[in-house]
Amino acid sequence: MTSFIPNFQKARLACALIFNLIDLKSEIDPMSLQGQKPEILGSIEFREVVFSYPARPETKVLQGLSFKVEPGQTLGKFLPILLSYWNLNADRIRI
Repeated sequence: MTSFIPNFQKARLACALIFNLIDLKSEIDPMSLQGQKPEILGSIEFREVVFSYPARPETKVLQGLSFKVEPGQTLGKFLPILLSYWNLNADRIRI
């Protein structure tokens, strides 16, 4: 029975770290109705953009993500979900 105690402690620590990460608030509120809302007539293209953790900007996630949204298409909940967990580090967004 005592041989499981170190594994239990590691699992407990891992859970605590995961819950702390989930509880972090992003600098960007994707559900906010405030801010600029320009009318975009063309397509929007994300080329090899990178996301990072808000608390650890040096840790990159989703590196090299590329996609294009044509006029009339929508990202639905995809981009707001990404922005609620990770910060967008992009210099290759084309409109």
